[in-house]
Amino acid sequence: NKIHHQIQHRNITMEKVRILIVEDEAIIAMEVESQLQSLGYEVTSIVDTGEKAIKKAEADKPDLILMDIRIKGEMDGIEAAEVIRERFGIPVIFSTAYLDQERIQRAKITMPFGYVLKPIQERDLKVTIEMALYVSKVDGERTKAEKRFKTIFEEAPLGVALIDSLTGHIYEVNPKFAEIAGRTREEIEIIDWMSITHPDDVQEDLDNMARLNAGEISGFSMNKRYMHPDGSFVWINMTIAPVTSVDKSKPRHLCMIEDITERKQMEKAIRDSEEKHRTLFETMSQGVVYQNSDGGIIDANPAAEQLLGLSLDQMQGRTSMDPRWNAVHEDGSDFPGETHPGMIALKTGMKVNNVVMGVFHPQKEEHRWININAVPKFREGESTPYENYATFDDITDLIIGKK
Repeated sequence: NKIHHQIQHRNITMEKVRILIVEDEAIIAMEVESQLQSLGYEVTSIVDTGEKAIKKAEADKPDLILMDIRIKGEMDGIEAAEVIRERFGIPVIFSTAYLDQERIQRAKITMPFGYVLKPIQERDLKVTIEMALYVSKVDGERTKAEKRFKTIFEEAPLGVALIDSLTGHIYEVNPKFAEIAGRTREEIEIIDWMSITHPDDVQEDLDNMARLNAGEISGFSMNKRYMHPDGSFVWINMTIAPVTSVDKSKPRHLCMIEDITERKQMEKAIRDSEEKHRTLFETMSQGVVYQNSDGGIIDANPAAEQLLGLSLDQMQGRTSMDPRWNAVHEDGSDFPGETHPGMIALKTGMKVNNVVMGVFHPQKEEHRWININAVPKFREGESTPYENYATFDDITDLIIGKK
């Protein structure tokens, strides 16, 4: 089987296993030493008291200790094994002529890796040692994995919590989760997630949890708010994933959260700014027209519609080259489309200011005079404009007055 194969593999490939013998009967100690050496193990030392065993465990750092339970001195083998386990984590095998119930219960506390009964048989000794070494190795790897997970859990930049999927009770949280939630870890671990969730977000979360518990989804993400004790709240992006549990009647899930309050505030600021600019765009008396890099109109405000006598739908897609503009200079000569202010701004990447142009107004069936300023717009890191906007005023009365 797998364990037997790994034990055989260990015998072939690994260095000699180093074993400390703790035995207060010299003849038995010598016999055990001989058995261990014949099995290919190295004996680091032989001691006869618990106190000496602790000192040798620290000095020799053996791979395993074979410990007689009943040894002389104030400390018996069980007490010595407990100290060694706590201080050094070295696996211990107990040897004894017999085990009474009281000693069995005491020995259990030290979590021994096996027992051998005296007189010790070489075959039993080998199997017990190899099993103990295998279990110790697996246990050590598990402990390392747990430490790695604990480190990741404690130092993660995201908030992480283990939560009961049915009751919502929060079992365990990391420091970042507590920080985001605005509470201590102890405070959080006696409440449920609903009690810290903004009332307006609870139902959506409950609906998602119901679908998760019903097996309709394997997890979900959502933005929601956590309430702080002072009444303020933080926005979080939350991801929920189920945790495999032996007890299917007590499902749990992992909750990972990221504080997105600043992002939400920035998004709101952008929306507010866009709303202000849109309001200005819609209500200003100047005409405003946006053109793409090809010169096609993509947007225009109501003032532009009124000044040009065209609806936005009629203007969209129309370029400066369109003859329907019937554009002219002040002297009455044609104003070619490629020389319109917007096209010059797109071509040169430079602003064009105070250009007077006459354009045909289809509703009034006459030319109206406008003063145009064109400004090219650039994306970060680019030298070619991706669009242009032109503002213009109706100066018809001024031009007529001059004439």
